[in-house]
Amino acid sequence: MPLHAIDDISDAFGATAAFLFPFDTRRWAKLAVVSLFVGGGLSLPTFQANASGGLDEPIGTGAPGFPPDA
Repeated sequence: MPLHAIDDISDAFGATAAFLFPFDTRRWAKLAVVSLFVGGGLSLPTFQANASGGLDEPIGTGAPGFPPDA
């Protein structure tokens, strides 16, 4: 019984080696940029602001859905 998965792996290894070698700086740089975005290795800082409420409202008093303690 032939092992088709082994044949597929060897084909994939050959295609990958043909893609990556001979070494080309531009191709490797493009691959690095794509892998950063696909792999989630690049995270940009975000800023979140809460503009609700005024200066007269107490913060952190009372339970959600209930009036604040006086």
